[in-house]
Amino acid sequence: MPSPTSGPPVVGTMGMFIVDTFLYLDSTTGQSRGDGGKGSALGGGGLYFAVGARVWLDPGQIRMVIDRGSDFEPEWQTTLDRFDDNDAGMWAWRQRKDGLTTKAVNVYRGDQRSFEYLTPKLRLDPRDLVSPTSPDLPHWVHCICAPRRAMEILDEIDAIDAKGKRKEGGKGTKVCWEPIPDSALPENLEECLQVMRRVDVFSPNHEEAASFLSVDSGLVSVPSPLASTAQGAAVRQAHLTHLARGFKARFDEASSQISGGSDRPRCPLIVIRGGAAGSCVLYEREPGQASIEADVPAYHTAATSKAVVDVTGGGNSYLGGLTAWLSMHQPPADTEEDTRQWLRGALGRGAVSASFAIEQLALPRLEQEQGQGETWNGESPQIRLEELLNREA
Repeated sequence: MPSPTSGPPVVGTMGMFIVDTFLYLDSTTGQSRGDGGKGSALGGGGLYFAVGARVWLDPGQIRMVIDRGSDFEPEWQTTLDRFDDNDAGMWAWRQRKDGLTTKAVNVYRGDQRSFEYLTPKLRLDPRDLVSPTSPDLPHWVHCICAPRRAMEILDEIDAIDAKGKRKEGGKGTKVCWEPIPDSALPENLEECLQVMRRVDVFSPNHEEAASFLSVDSGLVSVPSPLASTAQGAAVRQAHLTHLARGFKARFDEASSQISGGSDRPRCPLIVIRGGAAGSCVLYEREPGQASIEADVPAYHTAATSKAVVDVTGGGNSYLGGLTAWLSMHQPPADTEEDTRQWLRGALGRGAVSASFAIEQLALPRLEQEQGQGETWNGESPQIRLEELLNREA
């Protein structure tokens, strides 16, 4: 449960706020079947990331820019205000001068999903996250973009850090990078590796990871729902960990060619998200040291699969929870097992944040329960976390 805090935000996202609409097409004829009664829903990768972080952080510790158009509905404002107690500053509101709030349509045709903007999108830059009361960015910044755009963002972050106080002591802004699906192509792997040398967390889902590495997606498929927890553990080990090791091998190879074996950069945390199978992480304490690996199952199992309504935003919310943990806890300098538990703490919080995000269309329900503090969809995040991390397999 979040606790009150003061000071600048510790987590910020450059993801966008989008009002999602839906369109279902006949898988054979392509004719419209309408929106399935869904209407519209608040969304966007940035919004889900921020709400995923909010599960574990006070609203004043989070920052996200929201551009309101002339059509911004009062009920949207009410929904978002529920996450920002006493207007603590979680949302950085801006009024669009060029018309409507950003909207998009999610088009479904059989198993295929496409995404199209219905209004012009406003691209955010790192300077948009700078607080009016501080020259510094949030300690952690999340971005969802292609590798080339990520390099532009990192250049601007470095420039802002150089002007502020963040560089004192050699501690610059940390970055969690989530590649967009369309950019996860074999021809972009070299640029991906260049970005990895400059970020702190690199997290594709299993399909994006397979595409970057030219691995047949059929070889790393994740059944949903899983038949058992044992099946999930097998998929994490055989598929997700294999992909993480693949990135590590390519990173080491590319870094050695550039540095000639000296002053090699440290590999970022490689977090592979595998939906119903859970997630895994590969962590390198220091360049050249053996990697430490950890994995955690998804919160929902085959027994609770009916609670899963819509997986939209689950991955973004996962990274919000994971980044919240990393913003609060530095990696331990003790034993390998201590480090592995630290990693499991990050993955577990990501999994719990994702579990709330996928139990309904749009955003989860945050309430204040007497004697319990905050609950999400009627349950305690901490209780879910303890249950998850104590599971066998």
